[in-house]
This record gives sequence, structure tokens and C-alpha cells, in this order.
Amino acid sequence: MARPRGKIDVVCQNPECQYYLKEEGKDIIKRGKDARTSHQRYYCKHCTKFFMETKGTPLFYKHLSEKEIITICKHFVEKNGIRSIERLTGHHRDTIGRLLTDVAEHAAKMNDILIEELDLSPIECDEFWSFIKKKQKNVVKESSEPDFVGDAWTYTAIKRKSYFIISFAVGKHKQATCNVMMNDLYERIKLPDPQSKLEIYTDGNDQYLTSLNALYANPCVNYGQLIKVRKKGRVEEKYKIAVIGEPPLSKIETTDVENSNGILRERVGRLVRKAKTFSKLKPKLESALDIFQFYWNFMNEFKKKSTPGMIEGIIGLTRND
Repeated sequence: MARPRGKIDVVCQNPECQYYLKEEGKDIIKRGKDARTSHQRYYCKHCTKFFMETKGTPLFYKHLSEKEIITICKHFVEKNGIRSIERLTGHHRDTIGRLLTDVAEHAAKMNDILIEELDLSPIECDEFWSFIKKKQKNVVKESSEPDFVGDAWTYTAIKRKSYFIISFAVGKHKQATCNVMMNDLYERIKLPDPQSKLEIYTDGNDQYLTSLNALYANPCVNYGQLIKVRKKGRVEEKYKIAVIGEPPLSKIETTDVENSNGILRERVGRLVRKAKTFSKLKPKLESALDIFQFYWNFMNEFKKKSTPGMIEGIIGLTRND
């Protein structure tokens, strides 16, 4: 008598199969292991196709071992640039660059799946400066430079207290970049109503106000700004204003998002000031941020051995998972 099959957690990876990525109705069995990598091989009885357990992950079709890939990924979130990882691991920078893109693509998909219907706890937004390839003063107008060089601003939105990174966008300091980030934020939180309002706090940048007015009705929002008065580059005065609704003045702060942006500068090598690890291409910077967003939210132990994702009630991973 044949023994019953154990539970198989994978789904079919063939896009042409009617059960592609579907859990219900799947019929998959194990079919040995790959001789080189020792990865499990599976067979879908519906489409009669074989696939590896690494299909659909950054490990698929890689000559590097799983251990080496994990090591490189750890370097991505610990301030190292591609060339420094090349020196540390002995792998060519082109290999590391391709892995950065593949891991980021997977991280972005996981972020889209896991970050949805977030509770309407207070949110803070801010933006910070960096540059791509060269500083703005060195950019020659109407030259043959790539489409995006010079100033690059990263707009971020986080949950207060948990430091959960909800959304980010990279671009020029323009309304369009703010809109991209705010639209992503809109897709990832619950829809507010007059009884359960969205609480959101920023500095004096009115780009956020324009985006909020386009996305939400005023009765559903409590929005406050912390205005900073600068003289010769230094903050000399701060004051708080309620812009939409009636947010308590005591709650109008941007301390957490400013700390979060400081962490990004410390941990993402491409954002470190006065260093040679700055990005030469915008997609590479976005890839580095996608990876860090997933790592920070779901793997990094933030408070009392809990990830920000755990604090927000989302299933989280730890370093040992």
C-alpha cells in the first residue's frame, strides 16, 4: 500500500497552466533533486511540466550557491556598495549587480503582497536629498546624459512608533514624485471615513497637501504640518499648524520619519553622504530601496525581538527564518 503524500507547499510555476500560482486544485508531486544544487524538483500533473523549487525566487538559475547569495544580500542592507561587496566576496561586480536587480524585483513583489489594508494609525511623511551620477551643478543641459541625473529626492511614508516603511518614491523634488508615493500609500492602507480618519503629518512641503486633496475627502483626514523656519541652513524656529481637520497639536511631529530617513542613510550605501557609493542609475537606487524596505519591515528585529511588520500585525520573518 502506497503511503499518503505529505503536504506540498509550492504551486505550479508554469504561466500557461490553468493552476498557475493557484493553491486550490493543484496536483503537484516531487520528482527528485537537482544534481548540482540539490534543490527539490517538482512535477505538475495538470500541465505535465517540471520546475525547480527555486523557480520564481532570486535563487533560480544562479551559479552561486544559496549560502553565497544570502551573504551578498546581507551586504546589500549593511551600507556596502557593489564594488565593496565584490572585494568582500570575490564575485564580479556584474554578477552582484544582476543579483541586486533580481532580489529587488522579488522584494518589490513581496512588498506589494504583504503591505495591504494597513490600519489607520498615525503616518509621517518626509523627503530627503541625494544625487545620481553627478550633482545638479555639474549637469549640462541638453547634453547626451541619461534621462535621470543630478538631484534625486526620496519621498518616504512610515508608520509612527513602529517605523514600518509603507511607501517610497525616487525622483525630482516635484509634485509628480510626491504623487507617486502618495498613490502607493493610498493603495496600501485602509480607506478612511469620517469616523476612522487618516492621521498624517509632514513638514511644510505643500506637495503632500495637493496629493491628499486629490485622494481623500477632507472629512476623512486629519493632517498637520510642522513648519521649520531656517536661517543660513539652520532651523531656528518650529511651529505647528492643523491643515485639514482637527489634529491635536501635540501629535504634529515628524521625528520618527526623520529618524527613519537617517537609518536609510546609514544602512543603504547609495545614500551615504560624501562617499563614492552613490548611484549611477536611478533603477539601481530604487532596487536598493526595495530590498531594504522588505528587509527592514519583515526581517530586521526592531523592538523587543519584533520586526516592524510584527508590530503592525503582519506576519514577519526573523534572521533565522
